[in-house]
Amino acid sequence: MKKLLLVLFLILAFPLYAEAATYYVDASCGSSGNGTTASCGASGPWKTLAEASAAVTSANTISVESGTYAEVLTETHSGTNSSNYLYWVATGGTAIVSQIVISGNYVKIEGFSVRNTPWANNDGAFNISGD
Repeated sequence: MKKLLLVLFLILAFPLYAEAATYYVDASCGSSGNGTTASCGASGPWKTLAEASAAVTSANTISVESGTYAEVLTETHSGTNSSNYLYWVATGGTAIVSQIVISGNYVKIEGFSVRNTPWANNDGAFNISGD
């Protein structure tokens, strides 16, 4: 009985920690993989930001290679105060998109540049409605 109480105490006192996963996007790859590795190939990066946003539904890191992405970076999912969604551009480069639309909460965006947006007179280059 003491062992059972000790095990229960340890489980409650030290909750299991689930580390956030890192997924990859690289527009220069010839075709899309499943986003789980940075090298081009079947298990390599997604080719578009839209694929990453659709596939990743819990707070994780999405590592984006530098380059021009002829699309809108859109994120509707939410992270939490302690576990944010993070889109960041690898190797300190810049990823160029035409617009950023965030409607989820606890989403961090790092290393992106917004250029050539056709929405400058309507919705603007940034449309953020989450926290």
